[in-house]
Amino acid sequence: MKILLMNYQPYEYQLLQDKLDTLTQSGYYPKSMGFITFFHKEESDERLVVDVFKSSSRDYEQKMRDQQAFLDPYIDASYNVLYTNKNGLYIFNGSHQPPTKYLNKHNTNLKKGSYKYLFYFVLCLIALLVFSFVLSDGLSFTSMTSYGSCLMPIGIVGFLFSFVYYFYDVFLKTFRFDRNKNEKISLKDKINHIVHHVLISICVIFVIGCLVEDFTNTKNISTSDHDVYTLNSDSSYTYTVNHGLLSTSYYNYKEYDNDDYVLNVKEYDFENSSNYYDEIISSPSLIGCDEIKSYETYDIGIYNGEKNIVMIHDENKIIIINVMKDISDNQINEILEFYN
Repeated sequence: MKILLMNYQPYEYQLLQDKLDTLTQSGYYPKSMGFITFFHKEESDERLVVDVFKSSSRDYEQKMRDQQAFLDPYIDASYNVLYTNKNGLYIFNGSHQPPTKYLNKHNTNLKKGSYKYLFYFVLCLIALLVFSFVLSDGLSFTSMTSYGSCLMPIGIVGFLFSFVYYFYDVFLKTFRFDRNKNEKISLKDKINHIVHHVLISICVIFVIGCLVEDFTNTKNISTSDHDVYTLNSDSSYTYTVNHGLLSTSYYNYKEYDNDDYVLNVKEYDFENSSNYYDEIISSPSLIGCDEIKSYETYDIGIYNGEKNIVMIHDENKIIIINVMKDISDNQINEILEFYN
């Protein structure tokens, strides 16, 4: 059994025809055809013929008449439609001598359809630029707490770039197809067809791999396994631990009281925390506050005029305690004593 993906554009009809000829000459034939087509070994004298048709009319009845005029020579030659798609690609099967291909005698009317690929190209280019801008503006160690979250942006950028490249290439080749439809498929065209889909496939696999890694790398642990400041030991909580590229470990403790989110403790372990500490001081929004007041052994994060974050750091560690409300001096001392 062999598998063929029908990821061909009309201008690649000769490439598809060559592929189908190779399969049938080796004795492989499909029972039916879809985006994923299975070819099975069997004895047959059947031929598979690729043709291209697209009506230029906007009137539905005229389109049907045009399509029938396209199909009639194949019907007369006892050929059946085995596959068709919205792009105008047709595959017929039959045992007799096939008629002259429609595209060799008529204009294929694909030029107008090429503009949708120009639209997709512009859309993907805008998405790539916007995502790159957001990425460069908001990427920090606080959002890259695992290998998956560190590598995911690379996969998404690669994915968008692959589609920018693909849609631009499809637009140009579809636009020129009517004038160059009898031009032979070059080695460059064959390589492009493979590169387009390999790039997209690699990026999809990469992104999925990042999601899987992010899921499997995150572990739920108990407060008995790692000391953490708590408000109420009887409250429900979630406690997760990750390992990433930037931090050697990352602990995230969330405490709830009757479904109310009352405490969040984030603990980052680094080989050297000084650069990351400076990053927080210069950008308080990274830890969810408007400003930071620094003291000798700790820092206080202020949001909407309330002190709700205590940050403790040393050479290798940054701990951020967010109690979701105005912190009293007694509670600050209690937190400092716990971590000292």
